Amino acid sequence: MEKLEFQGIRDYRQETVQRINLNYRLFLERSQMNRYGEFAKKLNFPEGLRSYIRLIFDIEEVQILLEIADSKKSPGKISETTGLRVDKVKKILDSLFFRGYVDRWKIRNTFHYEAEDFKVILYQFIQEKFDKLTPEQRKPFQEAFMNRYLKLFEASLHPVFKVVPAEEALKNFLSHLIIPYTKASEIIAEAKKVVVIDCICRKTMRRFDKPVNVCLVLGDSTEFYRKRNLGRELTQEEAQEILKLASRNGLIHTVDNPAMQYPTHVMCNCDDKACAYIRGLKDFGKQKAITCSGYLSVTNFSVCKHCGKCVDVCIFEARKLDNQQLKFNMDKCFGCGLCVLNCPEEAIKIIPDAKDRILKMA
Repeated sequence: MEKLEFQGIRDYRQETVQRINLNYRLFLERSQMNRYGEFAKKLNFPEGLRSYIRLIFDIEEVQILLEIADSKKSPGKISETTGLRVDKVKKILDSLFFRGYVDRWKIRNTFHYEAEDFKVILYQFIQEKFDKLTPEQRKPFQEAFMNRYLKLFEASLHPVFKVVPAEEALKNFLSHLIIPYTKASEIIAEAKKVVVIDCICRKTMRRFDKPVNVCLVLGDSTEFYRKRNLGRELTQEEAQEILKLASRNGLIHTVDNPAMQYPTHVMCNCDDKACAYIRGLKDFGKQKAITCSGYLSVTNFSVCKHCGKCVDVCIFEARKLDNQQLKFNMDKCFGCGLCVLNCPEEAIKIIPDAKDRILKMA
């Protein structure tokens, strides 16, 4: 009888401990969810991504990021408010910095940290961890990525990006003619510093059929990558080789539109299956996404064999075959030059656009 009573008391105690542990776990989960929710609001995460933040950061990282979401703080100050040890805070902050999620400044010989904004966090997460997610997990991030660009296009007074022609397509320019728009090589040379990173658009859209490590960060914008040892710093010659590689693989060069009046920070090399700017125009009809290069392709039909190779590479659909005859829609041509590079008869060249469509589109 006493054994049964003892067993009952022991079972009751075990059940009580289990209930307490369960309640504590539920309390921690609710507390963590509150932290994630608070972080999402502070960093302006889109509603559709808020339940996915734990894929980006663990709870200790979020706890620290909350402290530096809108101000610079030292590890010591963060330790005081979070209760985490200073050495642990420093370790987490260094990890977040080198992964690109926070920035840091030295103030009175001590590093102070501040969280990057949502755009940077999204980009760095895609570069760092997107390969590890399932297609279903990626979907809300892909939607948030494109929605950010669509809002940018809708708010802009000018097309945000601009096509730059493949430089090899300009080689037949008569020597006495002045090339009217900046060449890709001149943009690279003016930048002085160049870092190559994986194309964020191709990684987001999972397009690995063409080269991915072809996105050229230029000038002062390279600082973000160089101080974190992200990407690879290039010589001028190496950067030019990447442009040639991109053109050979049917990727077009695009840069910040000068009409936006801020320095060129990147030269993208992408196509209509991935590029947010080209997709913004083609898939979503956003005219402020991208503008033409200022050039126009022309075809010598006395030489053209109507083989269709230029049609295959024309991502703006300016060229089509109709009953085995090449048809060209000038209004759709963005002057990228890929048709020039791929014509086996050398029947195509690009010339300055006499209609000045670049001015009208800007």
